[in-house]
Amino acid sequence: MNSANMVSCYLSPEYFKTHDSADLLNSRKTPFSYANTEGKAFYEVLTANPEQHLIFNKAMKQQEPFLPTLGMFPFESLKDEVEKEQDRPFIVDVGSGRGHMLSIIREETSGGYGARMILQDLPAVLDSVSPEDIPEIEKKNPIISSLRSLSRVGIFLPNLHSFQC
Repeated sequence: MNSANMVSCYLSPEYFKTHDSADLLNSRKTPFSYANTEGKAFYEVLTANPEQHLIFNKAMKQQEPFLPTLGMFPFESLKDEVEKEQDRPFIVDVGSGRGHMLSIIREETSGGYGARMILQDLPAVLDSVSPEDIPEIEKKNPIISSLRSLSRVGIFLPNLHSFQC
């Protein structure tokens, strides 16, 4: 656990004395923000410290092979539907980094059954992924939220940092 997270844990009692529960839903008023720079969201705090940002990115990349990918959803059950309606994205993977999971699913589903597979993440994350890293997987900025509702499957695996505590 890095020092910023340790500080936010230790300051939790003080945070809860001075904040109401609605603040937990505001990304700029979480315990993490309170302990670091209240008014800044997790990634704003993180990117302000290049050394911590590098450590965070390395940690996220190291966990990729251990995430449960196959078996978490019966992707093969959608084969016929996906093949009939290939203009609709098969999967949109939101915020899971460099496309490791989509690559595994793509391989397991014979290239996504011919439909698009989309990786959504922050621009800095998407910029770090080359087309060779994730062949035939589209990269999209998360602002394009309509893709989630149009796809057959949406993957969102929350990490502890997502809750910024």
